[in-house]
Amino acid sequence: MNEPTGEPLMDMTAAARFLGVKRTTLQNWVWQRRVPFVKLGPGKNALVRFRPEALREWIRAREVPPENPGDLTT
Repeated sequence: MNEPTGEPLMDMTAAARFLGVKRTTLQNWVWQRRVPFVKLGPGKNALVRFRPEALREWIRAREVPPENPGDLTT
């Protein structure tokens, strides 16, 4: 696990904005455990927060490179 960067944790709204998705989409991803998150507190009333660096890594891991990186002339 990575060490915290000192950046404040983001709430659901800020993380959704950061990722460019709707809040409901992000809520579904959390429920499906498709995106990294931090659960603060026990049970159903736990707060869900997001580490910005974890989200950046998650995005990088999903980056798709171009098929022909040498063919940039169009």
